[in-house]
Amino acid sequence: MSKLACSDRWLLRASFVVSGVALSAIAVSASSPAAANDVPTLAAVSTPTSVLQAAQLASAPMELRSYYAYYGGQPLWITAGGALNPAAKVLLKLVQTAHYDEIDPANLNADLLSSAIDRAEADPSPTNLTDAEVLLSSALVGYEKALLQHQNAGMTYEHGNLQPYLPDAQAMLRAAATSGSLTDYISQMRWMHPLYAPLREALVAEGAAPTGTSDAVVKNLERLRAIPRSPASRYVLVDAANARLYMYEGDSVVDSMRVVVGKPETPTPMLAGYIRYAIFNPYWKVPTDLVGKRIVPSVIKLGQPYFKRQGYEVVTDWSDGATLIDPTSIDWHAVSRGDKEVKVRQLPGGANAMGKVKFEFPNAFGIYLHDTPEKDLLKEGSRQFSNGCIRLEDAQRLGRWLLGSSMPATVSSTPEQRLDLAQPVPVYVTYLTAHIEAGQIAMTADPYLRDVVKTKELALQTN
Repeated sequence: MSKLACSDRWLLRASFVVSGVALSAIAVSASSPAAANDVPTLAAVSTPTSVLQAAQLASAPMELRSYYAYYGGQPLWITAGGALNPAAKVLLKLVQTAHYDEIDPANLNADLLSSAIDRAEADPSPTNLTDAEVLLSSALVGYEKALLQHQNAGMTYEHGNLQPYLPDAQAMLRAAATSGSLTDYISQMRWMHPLYAPLREALVAEGAAPTGTSDAVVKNLERLRAIPRSPASRYVLVDAANARLYMYEGDSVVDSMRVVVGKPETPTPMLAGYIRYAIFNPYWKVPTDLVGKRIVPSVIKLGQPYFKRQGYEVVTDWSDGATLIDPTSIDWHAVSRGDKEVKVRQLPGGANAMGKVKFEFPNAFGIYLHDTPEKDLLKEGSRQFSNGCIRLEDAQRLGRWLLGSSMPATVSSTPEQRLDLAQPVPVYVTYLTAHIEAGQIAMTADPYLRDVVKTKELALQTN
């Protein structure tokens, strides 16, 4: 014991029963006086042999030793009866099938882990159990790191806080240890977004290598890895592939609605931001390309009455104090040719493309959630009709949820009235073509052909 204290400065204590014999040991830092007072004398230990062997723990990676030291050497993967927890086999299966997560199982020492589990089950000696314990903890930490550090699948984040969070090894193991059921924690992959494990499990159950249709599922898993498990106590998830919005509280969907998203030629990007405020009576600030495509031809054909009837204005810039420009002074033919650029906005009102309210989450793409006067489009099965922004089936309902209170009953006609949320709400705009229905994978449309791109990439890598 003194040799261990001099070399690694760890004293070990664990408490559990093996073959009906109570064993005791603790792992604490010898440099901590408060912890050292807890160390029992050798006479208090019922047997000099511990299931978690000190020398083996001392050679484990430092991040694991810190965990076991903090928790008094208590094993995570060994039951009170001195056998491996069933969760060990669940983790092994995840590691062995990590190629579905685009991770090489060899990088997680899958074969070494499998052999250690087999030895511990055949001969549950302290040495074999400690080997398995260390390798299992190491595999869990390595697997979580590989998943959470993965590529962002094309997701653009407004802020780093919106990205998946990577805790340290001690926090990872502590979450597993305090989960209530280690088997459930591992099988449900509770460090990932709730949609991840069911989709992955169904894919693995099919027993096919990731080719063909399953390529698309692998791509969907990649997109889900770009979303944290719990971005906040409340957050919004928009699935552009199925044109649907979900309101999450914790791990549960509490409401959802149809939305209209971008056309294939103007797809809604995958992005994450914070919804910070609502704008009532919004202007529609017409994108430059749409001025040329939608407005200029009608102005040339129908004249200025069309421009006024639609509530359009030409402005110097997008600021609140922008100066109006007389539309009759504009050479619209030059605008049509691309020789001149103008800024056009549409006044609030019945024809305004933004409807009565929009919800802003600042981003480089100019995307936002907004009301719409074109309700008929929301009845369509496929709802990719916009120029990228997200039109809401029920902006009032979403607003009540976001604000945590009723939407303002009366709003004056003043344009661009801002109402800040008490707390910003994260929004994740993703693209999911694979879902679980009755325990089976159900594929939906791929309007932006993003799954096709993935299939081509895999084919090129294979060849």
